[in-house]
Amino acid sequence: MMRKALTRVACVAVALLLAAGACDDGGSGPSEGKYRSFYMAFTPFPYDLTLEAQDYTYNKIHERIDMICHHFDDGIPWPEALEGRPYHANVENNLYDRQRRLRPGDKVYLALCPLAHDRKNLARYWGAASNMELPAEWANKTFDDPDVITAYSNFLLDLIDRFDPDYVCFGVEANGRFGENDPQLAAFETFLKRVRENVRAERPNVPLFLSFVIGGSGAEGTRQMNLARRFLGYSDYMAVSTYPFIEAAGGPSGDADPDNLPQNWFTKMRDLAPEKPFAVAETGFIAEDLVLSSYGINVKGTAAWQEAYLRFLLQECNKLDAEFVVYFFIRDYDRVWEWMRQQGYDEFYKMWRDCGLIDEDGAARPSLAVWDAWFGASRASSFGG
Repeated sequence: MMRKALTRVACVAVALLLAAGACDDGGSGPSEGKYRSFYMAFTPFPYDLTLEAQDYTYNKIHERIDMICHHFDDGIPWPEALEGRPYHANVENNLYDRQRRLRPGDKVYLALCPLAHDRKNLARYWGAASNMELPAEWANKTFDDPDVITAYSNFLLDLIDRFDPDYVCFGVEANGRFGENDPQLAAFETFLKRVRENVRAERPNVPLFLSFVIGGSGAEGTRQMNLARRFLGYSDYMAVSTYPFIEAAGGPSGDADPDNLPQNWFTKMRDLAPEKPFAVAETGFIAEDLVLSSYGINVKGTAAWQEAYLRFLLQECNKLDAEFVVYFFIRDYDRVWEWMRQQGYDEFYKMWRDCGLIDEDGAARPSLAVWDAWFGASRASSFGG
């Protein structure tokens, strides 16, 4: 998809405006007559497992986006994609519903996960349900298995054909859980290289990239940063995934006050690859207390701290001339979590329940006004678009 480029004069003018500061310090959004550099997106993750909730979610996000993020973390239809067979009706219905709701004029961002939810092993199977056990003949396949590379490439190319996206992430949170001496690491790197080559051969003009978890403090943060450096050669963008309320709390218990985050939280990632466009591939921040007893997590969250994080996020992204920002949840998913709890899902999946800019009862949080104020600004970027 072709993107309109700003004229050189406009690029210089916008760069000067951004350098001067495109938003008031402490304000809810950009000053009058100023710009945001980035497209603004949500995913259509619903607050409940009903058609009514899905319609509500699309209606709410369509009021305040110029890009939609379709994030696929359901597994991969491995055998069907390899053999070119139709997907299960469950998969097809999901894809159809997303396609039919696309709006002319909106940018489209596809994010696909070759990794399972542990961000270390091969993604599970998407068939009659999401994240099913892998078929027996796939259970022991490695990332560099030719069948894995071909099936994933085929599925990704099919989604590109269906959605005609402006941006494609082919490896969500690629640096998430691998150890630097992990025996799977070399196989995964081969996978990234070959999938990228396969897709680039068919769709040479679509931005194709990975997303990276932002490295926190200590050995874990160093590991994540080192892996991001290692994988950058397979990514057109420096795109980050961050839900930094645990980091803001200083650990598994404490106050999730975003003022506790390092001021270079985003810039340290941009500085790994300053020659590449920067983007926030997904983010969120709790507005209520987070208690996960089985993980020893007890973090205090408030709507005011969520609002402060959103201000920090958008101001920093404007300074860094970010290409886009994806806030994952428009509304808290308490009802989805209750269903998951009854089905026996691990408490881990409650982690992001209260990250919505709208609470579980449908009441707007103060952070929604911050988002809306930024959305009302004109978009212009020195990267063009």
